[in-house]
Amino acid sequence: MYGPGAMPAASVARARALYAPAVAAQRCGFCALPLDDGQRDAHFVFFSAHELRAAGDREAFFAELRRTLRPGGVLVVAEFMRNGWSVLAFGPGAFHALPRREWLRLGEQAGFALREELSMTPFVRVFVWERRTP
Repeated sequence: MYGPGAMPAASVARARALYAPAVAAQRCGFCALPLDDGQRDAHFVFFSAHELRAAGDREAFFAELRRTLRPGGVLVVAEFMRNGWSVLAFGPGAFHALPRREWLRLGEQAGFALREELSMTPFVRVFVWERRTP
């Protein structure tokens, strides 16, 4: 889904070279998903959205996720958090993660209502949003 321009991290390039997709995948851009408006009941985004390093790219991705969800559809996002615990555990690597407030901002700005927030570990949070009706 991501191109090297939006996801420039060397670790992503290495992972792509080492691990081919397990199934045939359709290539697409993060801001142009090949789905109709309101086509999906749910989207699950696990440990990947933080790789969109520019705030505008993340905003476009969340807007696209909203577009493709039916009203009342659910978006589940699991991500590492940039917080004091992750800094203690990962040192400077923690700054690759985003703070909780950024995830909350993205959901709100895209038109989602936060339904649940879970703490999986001191480093990982899961956000469950519902698409607001227009």
